[in-house]
Amino acid sequence: MVYTKNQTQIKNTHALSGSFFMIYKGFITGIQLKVLIGIHDFERKQAQPVLMDIEYKINNTKVSSTDNIEDTLNYQQLVDHLKKVAESSNYNLVETLAAKLLDEAEKHFTLKWIKIKLAKTSVIECASACGVEVERHYEQK
Repeated sequence: MVYTKNQTQIKNTHALSGSFFMIYKGFITGIQLKVLIGIHDFERKQAQPVLMDIEYKINNTKVSSTDNIEDTLNYQQLVDHLKKVAESSNYNLVETLAAKLLDEAEKHFTLKWIKIKLAKTSVIECASACGVEVERHYEQK
């Protein structure tokens, strides 16, 4: 069974294949953050640039027939919320920040799956970026 945020079951039918459920996969890449994060003294002096990429899956919605933002995930709200959380944080490790962002996404949005990639772009001189990629799968909501 697939449920939307208000727990209403939605089932689509297709003339050729019978019943089906649609999963929407979305992505937002290259979100620019300024975050106070790191274990080195030079990282603790001022916020540093961090790039965030988000991928997510949401359960079937009626958005394909309604064309209404209320029937799907508003990714601007997702970005705004996670950016605010990240930029007001103060962690040593990107792993900890990534876990916090997953917690926040779960708390405020109905998701089937989410992956967040955080890349610090000014830490290792000979590398363009370093960071983590974490994902979380959720029970049907």
